[in-house]
Amino acid sequence: MSSFTPLRWGIIGCGSIANRLGNDVVRLEDHQLQAIASRDASKAEAYAEKFGVLTQHTGPDAYTNVVNDPDVDIIYIATPHNFHKEQALMAIAAGKPVLCEKPFTVNTAEAEVVIAAAREKGTFLMEGVWSRCFPVWRKVMELIGAGEIGHARMLYSDFGYRAGNLGDDH
Repeated sequence: MSSFTPLRWGIIGCGSIANRLGNDVVRLEDHQLQAIASRDASKAEAYAEKFGVLTQHTGPDAYTNVVNDPDVDIIYIATPHNFHKEQALMAIAAGKPVLCEKPFTVNTAEAEVVIAAAREKGTFLMEGVWSRCFPVWRKVMELIGAGEIGHARMLYSDFGYRAGNLGDDH
């Protein structure tokens, strides 16, 4: 049996995208939904009950409190995109790695500010583009970099899958 400390997630926002993350994280033995932050206490309570989240941060200081929670290792931002810059900067300032749902920010200028802050702090920052993590993507980039498939001028791709019955979880 291996000994490890789970990666403890702090979630900002309780909407459908946060629920999708919750459905996935609860299946991982080396990750834990540590804290949920919402200005709406009833939404935080429902999310915490559904996923077994240990801490609820609610009210007007909910987001500040979750990024400063010493029991949270990483922040997932799942709020409307017009709040992403502010919340990412808050988490970065607290020294927390950030996974931010897409779109990352509302424009390039905001993205540049957030990226600069993460670089200055030396903090991990990623937009939630999960297809970028597919092994096939890494292999394609490797082949392009090695010149094995010629000079790349354009890339067009399409992705789809048969999801089956998604039910209430998706």
